[in-house]
Amino acid sequence: MLLRRYYVPRKHNKMLNYVNSMIGCSLLKLENLEKRIFGIKLISDQIGNLPYMEHALRKKEEIVADLIELNAFEINFSNKNFHLQILSRSEDVLRLYAQTHSLTPELINILWETRLMDETACISVYNIIGECVGGMQKDIINYFVDKVKDISPSSMQLRDVELLHTIGHTGLPSSQTPRYCADALWNIVFDQKTGYSKQVIKVSRKNLCKLLKVFDTNAKVEFIN
Repeated sequence: MLLRRYYVPRKHNKMLNYVNSMIGCSLLKLENLEKRIFGIKLISDQIGNLPYMEHALRKKEEIVADLIELNAFEINFSNKNFHLQILSRSEDVLRLYAQTHSLTPELINILWETRLMDETACISVYNIIGECVGGMQKDIINYFVDKVKDISPSSMQLRDVELLHTIGHTGLPSSQTPRYCADALWNIVFDQKTGYSKQVIKVSRKNLCKLLKVFDTNAKVEFIN
């Protein structure tokens, strides 16, 4: 109420958004789960209200600038602060960073490290990547693919192969993303060292065939050759 009295509406909204984001980040640092959940809710609400604000694109950039200043991504996705209840509510944060081209390899590495916590964490990380990949830049998408490709054959699991398929299926053919994912799957299927499990190879072959269906005839011939 005091903010509205002394500031014009636009400046009032900007200050209120920043304060809410700051409180949200502070709550995420606490040990109490309920307070942490409220913290991510505060941040998500700032993002969720964007479609109803004027000049939404600029507001979006302003909010992500606030979150970057507050180290929100690091606090939210770091494996030091991991909790499934928080991670499962963090899709809006990752999507906002992706849409504003604010994702960097350093931030991706933070998210990627969290997947190593346990199987549940890995699946949750892959799920939110799959939900947000459509709004990512090509180089960021390729960076995620490269992270999967770097997994050793003996450590490669079905969930890793499924992520390649999800990323490739989400990307537009014109973006070359399906081709990049298809290359990765092809290498798994025809790896001469045969370090991958039979099940991983089988699912990779199946997913490769699915991806090739989105290629036009010329692209298929070029890929196979």
